[in-house]
Amino acid sequence: MSTLEARYRRLLQCYPRPWREQNGEVLIGTALDAAEAEGRTRPAAVEILQMALHGIAERATVRVALVTAIVALLCASATQVVLITSIGIVAQWGAGWLPLALGALSGILQTLSLLALLTCTGRMRPGRLVPIMLTASAAWALAFLTSWSWSVGFDRADAGLADTAFSGAFTALLGAGWALGGAVITSLVLELTHPLPRAAGYAAAGAAALVFPPVIGMTAVVPLVAALSSLALVVACVRMSVVPTGAQRSHAVDASSARVPAASPAPAMATSLSRRVGLVALACAVLGAASAAFAVAGGALTPMIDSTRAMQLGLAAGALTGIPLLWIAGVRLAARFPAHRLPVGGAIALLTAGVLMHAVDTLSGAASGGEPPWAALAPVATGVGLLVWVVSRVAALPRLLLAGAVAVAALVPLWPALMASGFLSPAIAGVVAVRALSASRIQPDRVPSRPVP
Repeated sequence: MSTLEARYRRLLQCYPRPWREQNGEVLIGTALDAAEAEGRTRPAAVEILQMALHGIAERATVRVALVTAIVALLCASATQVVLITSIGIVAQWGAGWLPLALGALSGILQTLSLLALLTCTGRMRPGRLVPIMLTASAAWALAFLTSWSWSVGFDRADAGLADTAFSGAFTALLGAGWALGGAVITSLVLELTHPLPRAAGYAAAGAAALVFPPVIGMTAVVPLVAALSSLALVVACVRMSVVPTGAQRSHAVDASSARVPAASPAPAMATSLSRRVGLVALACAVLGAASAAFAVAGGALTPMIDSTRAMQLGLAAGALTGIPLLWIAGVRLAARFPAHRLPVGGAIALLTAGVLMHAVDTLSGAASGGEPPWAALAPVATGVGLLVWVVSRVAALPRLLLAGAVAVAALVPLWPALMASGFLSPAIAGVVAVRALSASRIQPDRVPSRPVP
């Protein structure tokens, strides 16, 4: 092997192994022929750059996009937990930058996930991924410094102190971050509008570069927005990873058309089950509505109980009416995922334990103390994460990361949901009752069998 070929093969390591096995020899042969024709003994600088950029871009798969989106969701969720639980400790130890840094890291990972999706779907040229990602990372770093500078300046102004050099650099940091963010937005818009006339693409890119960077920067400060955008990327990646494409899709369609449609094995049994579910849900809706009414008006109707105690009793009873709905959902999920009946049962048991603990906290008055009810939130969030693990149809590592990220992300929105569960449970039970009882009246038509063509 010549020295030139050895150098090209070292550059070939930038590409993933499947790509090297399929296209590596062709690329090496083409590069050696071009070098021989030009009389070169070393790879050209342009070749080195192109092979590095394209090799890294070939590693941007849906799996990479999914993992980075899940980690971004975990960072955004951790930001919410830090702000809720440790804001006093963070301020005391001078670590007010910590939630801002987690938010910036979530933004960098979301950007990488989006760019990987655009690249592997052919909407962005591979050679653009690395330059845009590097620019975006610098823009997010400046966004972090801008937020931190503003926070320091606000605290010093509130304390009557003069600005430091760092807090006084807010305007310069904001301008630099806006410029880099605008460059990233411009590059993305030009890539996405490539089929359009050049004038239209440049007009759209210019308008987006002026408007979007500050909007993205301000919304990224809100952890819930970052968590929702990360979750949207996760959903997009999951859909792309489980939907068949090309020949696989056509083969699946052909196979499904060759199946023999069979009649429902036990329509009477299904109708009976729907009726029982509907009756149970109807009873939960009635009891829950009565509990909610007592929570609102029990103090006026019962002189021996004041309004605060009536609210506690009514909300606790209303929350308990949601437990049968959890077990109905568990039975349905266990039937749909028979291989995961044990995790489904464990998740429903955790959710039930959380609701019971919330009812106890409500009766004792601890739920109104303003602090997160961790004894109830922890099992409920864990149960939600376990259910996500059950229903996810992705590889083992992304599946585990997704379940953990959702469990952490669910802590914040589950808090108000638990507080309002006494009012939410009867409404949900009413919807379940109407749907189940309506389904119990529908007699499924028998489908005649026909021979396979």
